[in-house]
Amino acid sequence: MTSDVVNSIIQYARSLSELPFSLGDDPRIIFKHEGRCYMTDKGARFSEITAESIHDVTDEDQSQFLAERVLMDSKALSAMILCEPPYVEICIESHHEIPAVLDDMAQVVGPAVHIIEPDVSKLAKALSKSTSVMIENGCLVAGGRTLFEAATAVKLIEKSAETILKAQVIGGVKPLGRTLAMYMHRKYLNSYSKAEIALKTAEFSPGLKNADSEQISYSEHELELREKLVEYGLRLLNAGLVQGTYGNISVMLDRETMLCTPSGLDYESLKPEDMVKVNIRTLKYEGLHKPTSEKNMHAGIYRTYPDANAVIHTHSKYCSIFAAGEMPLQIESADKIEKLGEIIGVSKYALAGTRGITRHAIRAMKNSKGCILSHHGMIARGEDLEEAFENVALIEEAAREYIDKRWEK
Repeated sequence: MTSDVVNSIIQYARSLSELPFSLGDDPRIIFKHEGRCYMTDKGARFSEITAESIHDVTDEDQSQFLAERVLMDSKALSAMILCEPPYVEICIESHHEIPAVLDDMAQVVGPAVHIIEPDVSKLAKALSKSTSVMIENGCLVAGGRTLFEAATAVKLIEKSAETILKAQVIGGVKPLGRTLAMYMHRKYLNSYSKAEIALKTAEFSPGLKNADSEQISYSEHELELREKLVEYGLRLLNAGLVQGTYGNISVMLDRETMLCTPSGLDYESLKPEDMVKVNIRTLKYEGLHKPTSEKNMHAGIYRTYPDANAVIHTHSKYCSIFAAGEMPLQIESADKIEKLGEIIGVSKYALAGTRGITRHAIRAMKNSKGCILSHHGMIARGEDLEEAFENVALIEEAAREYIDKRWEK
């Protein structure tokens, strides 16, 4: 068992232990690498996990119903996380399957998370159609091609479960539909996540990790903005406003050029040199990576609103409830109305990264500094990154206040 594998499992276990929700009494991580299967011990606390709690179980008796047996036979998955998040547990107990109502879950997981009987063949069949499944009277099995992807699936499925349940107070959700969700999942598998897969593969390839990149020099102003993009990416992550690689940030470098986060890389790994320089009119770019797939939406906001010098797009939890229900957000507290206006509009739905989502977002944020993006998330602008971040946080807080006030009744 290599130290890189062990250290990666420990890293993800401890990261999962810091989530703002419980994973249940006995969460497990199962990881396949180079034909071997590694698993955390039953009852091991993720927050205190050590190398002694991780074992190679490849050659152990797998005659019973065990997820590692399915993982070893899977050509698509390399990681599984077995856990019992609270809202997923409610769905299992009430036999409420979780359809994709948000773009992010559709992309990473697929059209739905189904509930199946505890049977090896049924588990294998379910995981051939979706990365994740719920087990009757059991737990969530969240899979991925990497540990990062499996951990992201856990977060997105729990968010979707909570979204579906709490959206009842605004009239319910509107599922994306199997055909559209399947299209998005295949597109994600074939293209969007390749940068992230390459980066996560490098965790186990020291030669790749230490590869030298070209040294680039920046002006003092540009370097400062690049560093701020790294800082605000981490602030979004720590505030729980983004999951995985979802969401993106940009800032104006000059009146013709923006700096934005790259496509498919997670916020914890970003460095100043990873940020991409994009012309807001032609969308031509230069840098080490491709820019965010939402570059057109950011550029369109800068072209339309002269007061915008920074834009932040998130997939935050409470705004996602309104996004899934295609509902505008009524601001109810006086202090937030003063800063944001009375209504945060909701855009018409369009696929992420298209001209349609750009047009609809620009129209929806006409009377406020931000808007809800149907089935997608939210976006806000500001005079600088601090104001854009404040607007994102305020809109999410207003959405939480609206939902919690009614959910508690």
